[in-house]
Amino acid sequence: MENTNQYLLSNDEEIINTFIKGLQEINITTFEQLCVECKARNITTFTDFFEYTRSHEAPEMLSLGAELLLNRVKAIKREKMESFCSSSQIGYYLSNVLSGCYQEHLMAVYVDVKNKIIAEKVIFKGTLNQAIIHPRDIFRWAIIYNAAGFFLVT
Repeated sequence: MENTNQYLLSNDEEIINTFIKGLQEINITTFEQLCVECKARNITTFTDFFEYTRSHEAPEMLSLGAELLLNRVKAIKREKMESFCSSSQIGYYLSNVLSGCYQEHLMAVYVDVKNKIIAEKVIFKGTLNQAIIHPRDIFRWAIIYNAAGFFLVT
């Protein structure tokens, strides 16, 4: 299904290039210049930097690039859960997976008979507040993965 987010980039190189373009908008082309600019703005931590990029002072491309980088890093650091023994455990796991999403997502977690995760699949990315999906899209992947069960979360 087609994603409606016009800013969604396909690979890491494009994410880095977007971030670099944002830095170039404020005339930063070297790492030393970035360090000087951060010191001038009293930016000493990553938290300070991302707060700056979310402010109205930051150029749009810098904000976009920083957000994409942060989301990419969050995706890398996330540990995949292999199995679970309670609904609250998978609830906490999925809330961490989908935290920070700006669009409605319909995600399915497919499991075997021992509640071991076979696959995680984002079935649909919707608009700001809705995701329209047909049941065949959910069951299709359950059949492909030969799953004994699945969990849905939006």
